[in-house]
Amino acid sequence: MARPRNITRTIDVHILLPEPLMSRIYALLISDLDGKIPQGAQAKFFVASALHYLTYLETQNAQNNG
Repeated sequence: MARPRNITRTIDVHILLPEPLMSRIYALLISDLDGKIPQGAQAKFFVASALHYLTYLETQNAQNNG
C-alpha cells in the first residue's frame, strides 16, 4: 500500500549541526528492531522541535509586548 500524498508542500533545507547533538538525536530515533532510523522520523523530530520552539518564542514575545 502506497503512502498517502502529503498535501503540505515541503522545502529541502540543508543545515550543519554539531556531531554530538546529532548523535543524541540519532540515539533516540533509531529503531532497535531495524537498527536504523525509520523513514520520516528525523523530519518528524525536527518539525515537532521547531513548532515547540516557535510556540515558546511567540509566548515570550507576547509576554514582553503585552
